[in-house]
Amino acid sequence: MRSIGVLKAWDPVQQRLVWQRPSTEFWNGGVLSTGGGLVVQGDAAGILNFYDARSGRLLRSLEVGTSIMAAPMTYRAAGKQYVAVMAGYGGGPGLYAPFPTSSAAYRYGNEGRIIAFALDGSLPRTPPPVVEAPFEQPPPREGTALAVAHGEVLYNRYCGRCHVFGRGELPDLRRAAPATHAIFDDIVLGGAFIARGMGRFDDVLSRADAADLHSYILERAWEAYRQGDPR
Repeated sequence: MRSIGVLKAWDPVQQRLVWQRPSTEFWNGGVLSTGGGLVVQGDAAGILNFYDARSGRLLRSLEVGTSIMAAPMTYRAAGKQYVAVMAGYGGGPGLYAPFPTSSAAYRYGNEGRIIAFALDGSLPRTPPPVVEAPFEQPPPREGTALAVAHGEVLYNRYCGRCHVFGRGELPDLRRAAPATHAIFDDIVLGGAFIARGMGRFDDVLSRADAADLHSYILERAWEAYRQGDPR
């Protein structure tokens, strides 16, 4: 069963549904309604949709190449009307799973953008599709099968909600650089990357736990490397 999002227009006076528009995406952006009778909403696929506020009829769809989660806004400058939106995949949806393959974040990357449209302007340039580099050979494996199994439990408990394996909002640790592996304990236990938003976990993880975590990450990195190695 696949979940989808639905945009609904509700009459607060009559307490009734006026119209609704289902979406092909589950994660849709916020909504702008204008005094001129437009409803504007973006979605994770990177499409900005314009609807007739009275009927819900789709008037125009613009592909911008970046997932849209925020609500658009409109303003006038020098006599010209604009619609602008902060584009990028983030928030709750992005932290718990890889990017959906249908999303612009998956197809084109997730570089944040502020996109503004003049009512008689041209479309912004769509970013080029993402081309992933092959997995590089990781450092040597470290732990036993038991350590790897324990590391998997710890990873799912403390790490996997942010560091998903695949194209996601935060780094895929299977692709960690050798320099990152070399200071793994300093990052996880010592807070070396706190300034980058990576907290320290020495209140819930021991040094032995960190070693098992590292063993699990290395195991998964080697699996990805082998699967991508034509030999």
